[in-house]
Amino acid sequence: MAYSTSQMISKLGVTRQMLRYYESYGLIDPKREENGYRRYSDLDGFQILRTKVMQSLQVSVQDIRERIEANDLSARLELLRQSEQLLQEQIHILQARLERVRVHRQFVEDALFSNNEITEKETYGIYKLSMLGEGVQDVGDDIAKQWLEHLPIAEIGWLIPWNEQAILSDAVLPAQLGLEVLPELAEKHLLHVEKPVCFFPAGYSVRMMMSLQDPFYPRGAQLMPLYQYCKRKGYRVISDISGRYSGSDLVNGQIQYFFSARVLVENA
Repeated sequence: MAYSTSQMISKLGVTRQMLRYYESYGLIDPKREENGYRRYSDLDGFQILRTKVMQSLQVSVQDIRERIEANDLSARLELLRQSEQLLQEQIHILQARLERVRVHRQFVEDALFSNNEITEKETYGIYKLSMLGEGVQDVGDDIAKQWLEHLPIAEIGWLIPWNEQAILSDAVLPAQLGLEVLPELAEKHLLHVEKPVCFFPAGYSVRMMMSLQDPFYPRGAQLMPLYQYCKRKGYRVISDISGRYSGSDLVNGQIQYFFSARVLVENA
């Protein structure tokens, strides 16, 4: 049978643009009447159905055209094998992305529900690349670009020198901000981890979530709860302050930036 464009659209649930697209790729070949109107055959309809099925399997229109023209079952099998491999790779990527989304969701939950809460636990080591703040040298375009391309595998990191005198006197402790990434992810994605990248080691740590109006210049008083907790517990701080950015919020008309702050400790 022969069908008009509107009939084909109605029968197959496609759009006029889709019919033109398939025609441009040679997947269908409607006949032209004297008045220029297209007339589609049952075979055209069948080709459209075949194409839609293959597209749903993540096969490109170009590959579909080549296989349809070949009318080769072996070629179709190989195409489906390739599509299967591609989908497996995409599933792996999506699973990794889902895991990172869950990690970042935890960051936000920490900011919302754990402000000024202090916890203790064994923590992992992490590579840190300082990019902004006082004393940061030029990172190098190639390194910065490589790390930025791996967001959210890399996260926004924070690094502050531990200075007991500055904390007690409520002085400013200039912070450096940049990116940080877990060692296993740095290895997996072949990230540059030589200088200026530094490694903050694993160990037993004390951690506090805190809010700041200026993430680059926290004051000693803001870190005082962490200092007092360590003193009360009899811990000696053996590292600088490492942390990560968890999010920002508008509080009383001012932006508050939420960061975790952790220090490695040992019994005094």
